[in-house]
Amino acid sequence: TGRNRIARINTDGTLDTSFNPGTGFPNVVYALAIQNDNKIFAGGEFTTFNGSTAVRIVRINTDGTVDGTFDTGTGVSGWNVLGLGLQDD
Repeated sequence: TGRNRIARINTDGTLDTSFNPGTGFPNVVYALAIQNDNKIFAGGEFTTFNGSTAVRIVRINTDGTVDGTFDTGTGVSGWNVLGLGLQDD
Protein backbone atom coordinates (compact mmCIF):
# COMPACT_ATOMS: atom_id res chain seq x y z
CA THR A 1 0.00 0.00 0.00
CA GLY A 2 1.45 3.37 -1.03
CA ARG A 3 1.69 6.19 1.48
CA ASN A 4 2.61 9.80 0.79
CA ARG A 5 5.08 10.91 3.44
CA ILE A 6 3.31 9.32 6.44
CA ALA A 7 2.54 5.82 7.67
CA ARG A 8 2.12 4.12 11.01
CA ILE A 9 3.99 0.92 11.74
CA ASN A 10 2.93 -1.85 14.13
CA THR A 11 5.30 -3.04 16.86
CA ASP A 12 6.23 -6.05 14.67
CA GLY A 13 7.31 -3.72 11.82
CA THR A 14 4.30 -4.32 9.57
CA LEU A 15 2.18 -1.53 8.11
CA ASP A 16 -0.74 -0.53 10.37
CA THR A 17 -3.59 -0.61 7.86
CA SER A 18 -6.05 0.84 10.43
CA PHE A 19 -4.22 4.15 9.89
CA ASN A 20 -5.24 5.35 6.43
CA PRO A 21 -3.92 8.82 5.48
CA GLY A 22 -5.47 8.63 2.00
CA THR A 23 -3.39 10.73 -0.37
CA GLY A 24 -1.25 11.96 2.54
CA PHE A 25 1.03 14.95 2.06
CA PRO A 26 2.04 16.50 -1.30
CA ASN A 27 5.28 17.90 0.11
CA VAL A 28 7.87 17.59 2.88
CA VAL A 29 6.94 16.83 6.51
CA TYR A 30 9.66 18.14 8.83
CA ALA A 31 8.13 17.57 12.27
CA LEU A 32 5.80 15.16 14.05
CA ALA A 33 4.49 15.14 17.62
CA ILE A 34 2.14 12.60 19.19
CA GLN A 35 -0.37 13.63 21.87
CA ASN A 36 -1.28 11.39 24.83
CA ASP A 37 -4.49 10.42 22.96
CA ASN A 38 -2.30 9.29 20.00
CA LYS A 39 -3.44 12.08 17.69
CA ILE A 40 -0.56 13.25 15.52
CA PHE A 41 0.58 16.80 14.84
CA ALA A 42 2.50 17.25 11.61
CA GLY A 43 4.31 20.34 10.43
CA GLY A 44 6.23 21.03 7.26
CA GLU A 45 6.20 22.46 3.77
CA PHE A 46 2.73 21.24 2.71
CA THR A 47 -0.56 23.01 1.99
CA THR A 48 -2.89 20.00 2.06
CA PHE A 49 -3.31 16.65 3.78
CA ASN A 50 -5.43 13.99 2.07
CA GLY A 51 -7.06 16.67 -0.07
CA SER A 52 -8.00 18.95 2.85
CA THR A 53 -6.42 22.37 3.27
CA ALA A 54 -3.68 22.18 5.89
CA VAL A 55 -1.20 25.01 5.49
CA ARG A 56 2.03 23.76 7.07
CA ILE A 57 0.32 22.25 10.16
CA VAL A 58 -2.35 19.61 10.74
CA ARG A 59 -3.61 17.32 13.50
CA ILE A 60 -4.40 13.79 12.39
CA ASN A 61 -6.81 11.41 14.11
CA THR A 62 -5.74 7.90 15.10
CA ASP A 63 -7.39 6.49 11.96
CA GLY A 64 -5.43 8.80 9.61
CA THR A 65 -8.17 11.37 8.96
CA VAL A 66 -7.86 15.12 9.53
CA ASP A 67 -8.96 16.20 12.99
CA GLY A 68 -11.53 18.86 12.12
CA THR A 69 -11.73 20.05 15.74
CA PHE A 70 -8.21 21.50 15.52
CA ASP A 71 -8.80 24.90 13.91
CA THR A 72 -5.64 26.25 12.29
CA GLY A 73 -7.43 29.18 10.65
CA THR A 74 -5.42 29.96 7.53
CA GLY A 75 -2.48 27.89 8.74
CA VAL A 76 1.11 29.01 9.18
CA SER A 77 1.89 31.95 6.92
CA GLY A 78 5.26 32.58 5.31
CA TRP A 79 7.41 29.95 7.04
CA ASN A 80 7.68 26.18 6.92
CA VAL A 81 7.17 24.40 10.23
CA LEU A 82 10.50 22.82 11.15
CA GLY A 83 9.72 21.69 14.71
CA LEU A 84 6.81 21.07 17.06
CA GLY A 85 6.44 20.93 20.84
CA LEU A 86 3.44 19.89 22.90
CA GLN A 87 2.22 21.67 26.02
CA ASP A 88 0.17 20.03 28.75
CA ASP A 89 -2.61 22.61 28.31
